[in-house]
Amino acid sequence: MKSKISISRLQLYIIILFPLFVDLIIGIGYYFDINLNIGKIFRGSLYVAGLTVSIMKNRFHIFHAILFFWSLLFLFWLIFSENFNVSRELTFFFKTTYIFPILFLLENIKIKKKVLKAKILFILKTYSQTIAGFILFSFFTGIGLQTYGSWVFGTTSFFIAQNDIGLSQLLIFSLLLFNKEKFKISWFWLSLIFLSLILLGTTTGMFGSLLIVFLFIFLKLILSQIVSIRNLIFRLIASISLVLLFFASSFFLFNYIKNSNYYSIKYEQILETGVRSRLTNAANTYLETRNFVFSFFGEGHSSFTTNFGNSAKYLKDSKKDYKDWLLVETDLYDFYGSYGIILSLIFVFFYAHILLLAIINYLNKKDIYTLSLLMVVFFAIIHGLFAGHVFYSPTVLGIFAGIIFLIKMEYGKFN
Repeated sequence: MKSKISISRLQLYIIILFPLFVDLIIGIGYYFDINLNIGKIFRGSLYVAGLTVSIMKNRFHIFHAILFFWSLLFLFWLIFSENFNVSRELTFFFKTTYIFPILFLLENIKIKKKVLKAKILFILKTYSQTIAGFILFSFFTGIGLQTYGSWVFGTTSFFIAQNDIGLSQLLIFSLLLFNKEKFKISWFWLSLIFLSLILLGTTTGMFGSLLIVFLFIFLKLILSQIVSIRNLIFRLIASISLVLLFFASSFFLFNYIKNSNYYSIKYEQILETGVRSRLTNAANTYLETRNFVFSFFGEGHSSFTTNFGNSAKYLKDSKKDYKDWLLVETDLYDFYGSYGIILSLIFVFFYAHILLLAIINYLNKKDIYTLSLLMVVFFAIIHGLFAGHVFYSPTVLGIFAGIIFLIKMEYGKFN
């Protein structure tokens, strides 16, 4: 029995935490101009393992519907789409469906629910602490990768995908902050994780973390019940400290953005026309002129991104990454452009179902834990729809799968 539990716990580390260290090794290799392709091999192995578990269970899942329709559409795209590339198509399918094999693996772990939940929370905490440690190390030593190049503020340490790692860190930080006792994490570590999000230098990391802290002050400290004078004093001190931290960080960011040519131009454009407006405007123009059949059935990811890139060559060239294709970098557009209405709606149904489960959990328990899970799911979905880097990012989906699994565990207590 003991060996069984230890193996199951090791599986949890492999599924959730090990991908972070794989990304770290890849980033270190990149820093020293060494190309390592272990990420695809490792996550690909997890994907195959998850599919194997699904086949052995022989039980219908929404993933099977996605796989069925995608297989039919794949043949349609292969015959009728221009600039179709099999390799890129398979890669995009792997990215968009990565969450399902991870969920299959998590659901197959044989540990008591209470122990399993505690272990997942511990691994998520370790994941976040690891990111914070490396970002702080790189910021103060100057060793590592810079977020947007040498002309702006921020470091990703050795994590190449700054937006993906920043969003993953923010999702976990939200859970940690609202569930400090459940995660058994100190204010010291929470402060370091918050600082790492600021030092990362991404819009999501900087402003998302400030928003989460503000919500925490409002919901956790102001609205929660006062049980003693000591509790009241602690709450006042904690509230004042967090408010000061919030305004100090906001003041720092405001001054930095004001004096930064990159950020001032970027945020001025966002305030005037919206997030990723140049890309989404170009995408709207392309999609409006696209054949209705392709709008309904999609044209495949490889065909869509190539044709879209050709229709907005000035944007493709401005990326300076020498690709012959272009992403809208907003998940709603990239899904619709690639998969069309039918397949995209199946994905929408899945994530809407998860949001509904989170709402039901909160309505049943009305505690801060289920509320924080609901907030995280809602934020992730909104971010994916309007800013991207959620629904086809294996880094984010690996963490999101763990959070969804926690939601399903809570729902299981009532059904």
